[in-house]
Amino acid sequence: MEKIVSGILVSCSDNAKANVNGTQFYNCTVEYNGEQFSAIMYSTVYDRGFTIGSTVNFSVKVTDAATGDVILSVLGAGAKRATANAFGIELPATV
Repeated sequence: MEKIVSGILVSCSDNAKANVNGTQFYNCTVEYNGEQFSAIMYSTVYDRGFTIGSTVNFSVKVTDAATGDVILSVLGAGAKRATANAFGIELPATV
């Protein structure tokens, strides 16, 4: 399950790391509803540039339904993330 929300980009590391797939990312901190949380920013977003203190969109993706653990991924500033629903495309139900 995934949800897209907006928050404030509080900080972002200058040092890239690689995930298990070799994809480069940066550790960040975002603020949402007055609380700060750890997040990641993939290098493709980082390379486009960003402003600390600006509003950014980020995905909240459940990584463990049993514990409620999530990962927050910064998507970038400004524009909303496109979804099928936004364009009136109905997807088949999944079980």
